[in-house]
Order: sequence, then structure tokens, then C-alpha cells
Amino acid sequence: MKNINKSYLAMVTLVTLGLYSLNLTGDPTGKTGFFGNTVSTSCRNCHSSGAGGSSSLTLNIPSQGFTPGQTYQGVLTVSKAGAALFGLNMAAQNSANATMGTITSSNTRSQVLQSQLTHRRNGGRFNDSCQFSFSWTAPANATGPVTFKWNGLSANNDGFDTGDFTSNGSQTYALAPNAVEDLSSALFQIYPNPTTEFIHIKRFQSDKSEGIEIVTLEGKLIYRTTLASGIDSLQISTQGWPKGFYLMKFQAQSQKFEIQ
Repeated sequence: MKNINKSYLAMVTLVTLGLYSLNLTGDPTGKTGFFGNTVSTSCRNCHSSGAGGSSSLTLNIPSQGFTPGQTYQGVLTVSKAGAALFGLNMAAQNSANATMGTITSSNTRSQVLQSQLTHRRNGGRFNDSCQFSFSWTAPANATGPVTFKWNGLSANNDGFDTGDFTSNGSQTYALAPNAVEDLSSALFQIYPNPTTEFIHIKRFQSDKSEGIEIVTLEGKLIYRTTLASGIDSLQISTQGWPKGFYLMKFQAQSQKFEIQ
């Protein structure tokens, strides 16, 4: 009888730990701590001991605002001294609380579920702080500002939801003045951005032969070619190129992209 009881207790313990660890795989229900998301709750609905730690967002959108169709790089940092596991939920929304643009995870620490950035299982297993990097592509038809809303989780990694702390925040970025006009005057487009294996260039006029160059931010020439008349697109392999940021130059314009 004692052996049966021990087996039963062991089974209950394993099931309980499994239930508590489900949130380690990321939360698809939008717990950013703000109304207007999939649910208007935060990580604190399950995790205690309440508010604590800190979370902050950095995003390379210029001070004048974002341009429709452009891709920007960001990092959400969640911190608390003594914490050993971190998580997050983050949404990009317009004034009507609808998803705005496209968020893409930039590393294995996070993933995108239901258009929101959230952690992967054990992706945030670091001591004291964790950085979750991502990219955000502004919608081509944007007409107003975007607000990033998030909830950060600082956990003790004991397999339970007690002794954990949450923090939240929001940050709004304006649509750049004359952004629509600026986008319509672009001579070419590059994608995907960021990239890993190749980059596409598409020019909007192909009635003559024109050269393109790719250089580092320091100005070192990496690639040069000519698009013949009638050719409006080109795929360039970036395999073997060092990770980092580059500039693609076409006529008098240039666009920055990242290789990860």
C-alpha cells in the first residue's frame, strides 16, 4: 500500500510540475497587461509575487517616426537581480488595439504566436536579465502611430508559479511626416530584412542598365554588379558574409539591411 501511495504521489507531482511549466513554452493568449489584446490580463494572473523587476524597449525607429513598409530592429530587456528565467509577451497595435505591422523573432529565445512576441521554452534562462531581440516591419498602408505593449516575467525557475515577478510597459512611435510620399519616391526595395542566406533587390523602373553596390557601414565594398535594361529584380547570396549591418546603394539612394 505504501508503494502505491508513493507511486500515486510521484505521478501527481509530475503532472503538477507539467501544468506549471506549460507557460515556459510561450503564451499565445496575449498577456501584455493591457486592455484590447486577446485577453486583458498579464503574467501576474498566474505568477506571483506581484510587480517587480523591470522591462524596457529599444527600437531603432528615428525620432521623426517610422516609414511604412520599412523594417526596424528592436530589443526588449527583462531584468531582476536574482531571477533565473525570463519571459515576455509583446504586441504592436494601432489606436484601435488591432495588430499593426509584423513582428519577427530575431533569435531562438523567442517566437511569434498570434502575431505577438513571446518566449520559447527555456529561451530566457539567464541570470539577472535577458534580452529578446526582434524585428518589426511597418505596414505599407500605415496611417497613424504604433504602440508596443508588453509584459515581462522574471521567474525563479523553481518549476512553480510562486515567487515570480512581472513588469509591463508601453511605447508609442509616430508615423514619420511625409512618410507616404517618401516611400513612393523610393527607387528600389530589398527583402527579407533581416536575412541569413540571401537578399532580394527589386527596382521600380528597369528601362536602363544601372549598377548596385553593397558596402559595410564603414564603407568597405562587399559586392558590385549591374542590372541590365529590362531586369527589375536580383537575388544575391549572402552565405559566408559576416553577420552585421550593410548598406545597399542604388543610384543616389541607399537602404540598410542586416545579416544574422
